[in-house]
Amino acid sequence: MITTSLKYVPFVYERDAESCRGLTLRAADLKTIDCFGFTSVAEAVEFNFIKSNLIWTITNQGGEVYGVAGVGDEGNPWMFAEERIKEDTAGFFKGSHTMIAKMLEYHDLLWNYIWDKHFYSIKWLKQLGFEFHYDETRVVGEEKFIYYEKGSVL
Repeated sequence: MITTSLKYVPFVYERDAESCRGLTLRAADLKTIDCFGFTSVAEAVEFNFIKSNLIWTITNQGGEVYGVAGVGDEGNPWMFAEERIKEDTAGFFKGSHTMIAKMLEYHDLLWNYIWDKHFYSIKWLKQLGFEFHYDETRVVGEEKFIYYEKGSVL
């Protein structure tokens, strides 16, 4: 069990890229990566690094990396994380508020699609105030992805 709160630290490419590529991701993250045609976790992580203007590593106080999150240059938030991120829900949620607030400083609207079976992340996004539009879904293969958004003016 994690005894210290998870925290978000600014991403430093040289320091953090390799540790992020080595994450043992949640099954729902792996399914999303597969649905969008990436051949590996490293490929998906690299794609998001290139497309993002803000990136954070998610660590515990000891510096162990549990995830990586960011926002694409069009306002598309994303996150890849290990299952053990759930071990400190309060710290994770507190850090998430800070991260989302920083994203909204750069983007008037945050939006993306999420796999409809990614239950933990859907719950987390709803708690952060994101609105879900179940009438706006994308189908990739046989899987549904739900549109969600949060804006500084919504």
